Amino acid sequence: MTVNRRALIYGGAGLIVLVLVILAFRPRPVDVEVAPLRRGAMSVAVQDRGQTRVLDRYVISSPLAGNLERIPFQAGDAVKQGEVVARIAPSTLSVVGGRQAQAAARQAEATVGEAAANLRRAESRANLAAKEHRRLIVLRASGIASQELLDTSRADYEGAVRDVEAARATVAQANAGVASARAALLALNQGGAGTVEIRAPLDSRIFGIPERSGRAVLPGDPIMTLGNPHEIEAVIDLLSEDAVKTTVGDRA
Repeated sequence: MTVNRRALIYGGAGLIVLVLVILAFRPRPVDVEVAPLRRGAMSVAVQDRGQTRVLDRYVISSPLAGNLERIPFQAGDAVKQGEVVARIAPSTLSVVGGRQAQAAARQAEATVGEAAANLRRAESRANLAAKEHRRLIVLRASGIASQELLDTSRADYEGAVRDVEAARATVAQANAGVASARAALLALNQGGAGTVEIRAPLDSRIFGIPERSGRAVLPGDPIMTLGNPHEIEAVIDLLSEDAVKTTVGDRA
């Protein structure tokens, strides 16, 4: 009877140890989120850091040597095309100054010709891009062209249109440069009487002014930088695994 009792005790102890081992190594439940399953559209986004910059900036420079009056504008102010943004009282005419003014006027006129030629080329490219895009629209509707080709043509056309707008702004800036150079030459020929008005070449905002206070300037000294903050581009370096997920025409 003593043996049976001892065996019963050992057996109970072993059973308890076995239960404890089973409980210790039993898989524990994992918390999960449960949601109803439904059919719908899925969107995939790629995120990364980058830099934004203005597509076109325009630096207004002094067309002659003289005294620049205090600039009444600040960075961030909006200006209209043709608005006077600075005034310069020219220095007394000298042989060197006269030659420099004449050279500046000729250079400004040459810049206008070059800008006009660039505008004509940009307009030709835009016309070709528009024709190609219209052709691919028809082919896509017939199931011949792929959506990727259509998206690429649309991006090419939109880029060509932006190039035309930038070229037109460059022509406007060049014309403003010619007007300033001729006004400077006229003021010098009149012995430095009066002031030369510097006008904005296009509707824009002032991005930077090196010095607002009145000061002496030489030909080519920067006065202010203009640009359109609504026309910007983003430069983002994507990883290869993210770059393959993006295509031309994606919204950003």
